[in-house]
Amino acid sequence: MLNVNDIWNRVNLLIGKDQYGKVLTPLRYNQILKWMPQRLTDKYLQEFEETRVISNNLRHLFKTAGTPETPYLSVDAFGRVRLPDDFYYPSSGYTSAFLNECGSFSEIRNNIEFVDDATFGERTSGGEAAMLYPTKDYPIAKYTNIFENDEYVQAMLIAPIVSKISFTYIRETKTPVFAYTVSSGTIIYDAANSVQLDFPDSALDDAVEMIVQDIARMLHSQEDYQPSQIQEAKQS
Repeated sequence: MLNVNDIWNRVNLLIGKDQYGKVLTPLRYNQILKWMPQRLTDKYLQEFEETRVISNNLRHLFKTAGTPETPYLSVDAFGRVRLPDDFYYPSSGYTSAFLNECGSFSEIRNNIEFVDDATFGERTSGGEAAMLYPTKDYPIAKYTNIFENDEYVQAMLIAPIVSKISFTYIRETKTPVFAYTVSSGTIIYDAANSVQLDFPDSALDDAVEMIVQDIARMLHSQEDYQPSQIQEAKQS
């Protein structure tokens, strides 16, 4: 778990507080922190897609529904499956059924093929795609949204309809918060009310680099804006 105060101190050290003064205020820091989980996750996901190797920075975000700790996802009468509330990015899924063999049970798993809307429609409507019609041995699914309790939620539509599925995905993380108080003009970190960045220590350099780059872009934008103001004043 990355400590938001450690990141704060490292960033301020790198940008040089004496030179820039209060460039990184706690308010601006929290604004940047809000998007850090998504930016880091996307970075490590891109690396995963390119190498197919799960890095230490991404491994802790993988989660499976259909384990002793987490129940299987249930399928309704229309083949709809509500995705977990912390779902962020899919990995894999399979249907699960138990076969009774002379009093002993064995689990049969069939991998789910995830397809786009057009392909799902073609393969479930018959016609020219009849040979690719989904079966219990070769199920297919697409991602969609369903309307529940006055809001749209993420879901999948599976064919054919089964009773339950196991699903591995990358979960969302909590939004980090740098809590603080101010005493005699000094910022004092409030650990009890802070929310840490849910990534391992090995992600620290990447997090700091992203924030420093954001600050550099902000300063560059201010430098461009101020001369334009002066030029406009001269012309008026």
